[in-house]
Amino acid sequence: MLKKMLGIAKATNDGIKMHETNGLNWVLTLDQDSTVLPDYISQLVDDEDNGVCMFAPI
Repeated sequence: MLKKMLGIAKATNDGIKMHETNGLNWVLTLDQDSTVLPDYISQLVDDEDNGVCMFAPI
């Protein structure tokens, strides 16, 4: 638990760092304004299997 509010970026970064030590393979971050297509997650997995290592909005 954080002792004071440091913002969403700090919380996100801390969460990612914590899970890296547990063998994290990839991370997907979304916020309240994010929308994804119904097959988005399966598409990410398929692309990862094909060697894609980064996704970013355009």
